[in-house]
Amino acid sequence: MPVVLKRLSSAKRYGYDTNIGPFRSFVMAKSAEYFGMGDEKVAKDLIEAFRIWAAADALKLPNSQTNSVYSLKLELAPLLSSWSIIQNHPALSSTDKRLIENWLNKLVLKADVGTGESDYTRSLASNSGINCVSVTSLSQHDPPASNCQNHRYLRDVINMQWGILTNDQRRF
Repeated sequence: MPVVLKRLSSAKRYGYDTNIGPFRSFVMAKSAEYFGMGDEKVAKDLIEAFRIWAAADALKLPNSQTNSVYSLKLELAPLLSSWSIIQNHPALSSTDKRLIENWLNKLVLKADVGTGESDYTRSLASNSGINCVSVTSLSQHDPPASNCQNHRYLRDVINMQWGILTNDQRRF
């Protein structure tokens, strides 16, 4: 199991923290293996990984800086997909389920902020009259915009996933 990443780092330039890659890969591989093969040991390994990371309150953000929030968003989509596969497994205790869901909820709330406005996209947007914060569809502007580099879509995917997993119609 990958070492717990307590805090995401923030890239100095556009980019994201690649240090979470081993955990993301582990969780995705284990959830796919459990989903495809039904191996109970794999399910328990996946539950244990989620429990350990949740108990450590992993993936804290440094000052909610744009690149670290972007890193979190990139990781949440696969983590929430993996959680959806294992969240009702009989080996998951109610205490661990609460711990993990509280942790994931906290991460989803931290990721539910606008990102995507770099100096370049802000300049491009202002020159064409586009407000990156309010753009919600490709057809809303000419030329089309996607909330400045699709950050809005990633945010919406995470909110929809979490809304489905928690039966939260507002978030969905």
